[in-house]
Amino acid sequence: MGQLYMQKFDNRGGIDKGEFDALWEVGLKAFRSTGNFGNVKDGIKTHGVYATTWGGYVLFEAATPEAFAEYQTYHYQNFAHQIKISFEPVVNMDAAFSA
Repeated sequence: MGQLYMQKFDNRGGIDKGEFDALWEVGLKAFRSTGNFGNVKDGIKTHGVYATTWGGYVLFEAATPEAFAEYQTYHYQNFAHQIKISFEPVVNMDAAFSA
């Protein structure tokens, strides 16, 4: 298993519906093509997407540091001008303490 990350995306506001829809279309196109929002062909596995009124979260697994870097770069190049993005490594405490 690779490293799990929680990605937070927070809408900056001040974006009209057309711009918002265009941003999501970029992400959805990547997801349809690769199974993840970072358009990474290998090494990223999405475990869940959680939406809120202000943005949301994506729980994903990066198999290698290179895959994670590619995932981050895609987000910064395509979404960061309208969405605040952060990535935090997480640990599955249930699995860690079940041994």
